[in-house]
Amino acid sequence: MDATSLKRQKTIERRIVAEVLNEGNLAVLDECLRPDFVYHGPGGADVKGIADYKKFLAWLRAAYPDIQVTIEDILAEADLVATRTFCTFTSAGKKVTMSGAILDRFKDGKILETWEHYDRLDLMQQLGLIPPRQATQSHPGENLTGCYIHLPKKERNFPHCPLSLSKLKYENRKVFQISNLLSPLFHMPGQAHV
Repeated sequence: MDATSLKRQKTIERRIVAEVLNEGNLAVLDECLRPDFVYHGPGGADVKGIADYKKFLAWLRAAYPDIQVTIEDILAEADLVATRTFCTFTSAGKKVTMSGAILDRFKDGKILETWEHYDRLDLMQQLGLIPPRQATQSHPGENLTGCYIHLPKKERNFPHCPLSLSKLKYENRKVFQISNLLSPLFHMPGQAHV
């Protein structure tokens, strides 16, 4: 892929963050997404098609009308754009911050798929729903993110994810500390609470 195409892909990502997420201009999605677009949200919730994705984002903006997302880093390679984000919004009357990541797969100059993940553990700690994690003695490199996730057998391999998640090694009953990639942030409309 040439440098111009990679730059165009990053521009589309920046537009979605600025105009759609921050300003609520959902019409931009018609220009940036393919008709067969699929959003893979936190917790495994999928939204298929532009119309349903617009409904989801309208719900999100209604729930958090002051949400502001900032792009911290953005990288493009081949048909993928990876974006590290930081956002602020009000939840339960409290201003909170959250870090996250977005991975977009492009096809024919538009986004075909989006994977989105946020640090829900930190959010729940900020809201006082769970206590902050206490510092503990650990093995070198084990305490990098402070988020424990147990990978059930069905989630040990990630063939649907284009990143190196499929290379995670799983030892029986091992608890991995990774940056909360598999935890849900939002309860999607129509999705059962767990």
